[in-house]
Amino acid sequence: MPGQRAVARFRSAGPAAPGPADGRTTATVEAWKSVNGRQPGDPAKLAHALLTIAGQDEPPRRFLAGADAIEGATAKARELLAQAEAFRALGGSLGHDDTGA
Repeated sequence: MPGQRAVARFRSAGPAAPGPADGRTTATVEAWKSVNGRQPGDPAKLAHALLTIAGQDEPPRRFLAGADAIEGATAKARELLAQAEAFRALGGSLGHDDTGA
């Protein structure tokens, strides 16, 4: 799972854990439990990074925590840019024609 950090997602008796609505929730909970404690990244470093951001005068609107999250976002940005460039002429030609009126 991209952007996973080594933090406990669920406690066995935690009241905030969601109940199974249609089976997907149960599958998601089990998937998270299966990687709990084995996520890449150091939780202390994440905490330090978040505190650093919180103390900034102008914190970023988005913060990607971890090399895996950065790579995923970068790949998505490249994909979106390629799509925009592929149809730049068509998409950019939709403005009103100047009619002189």
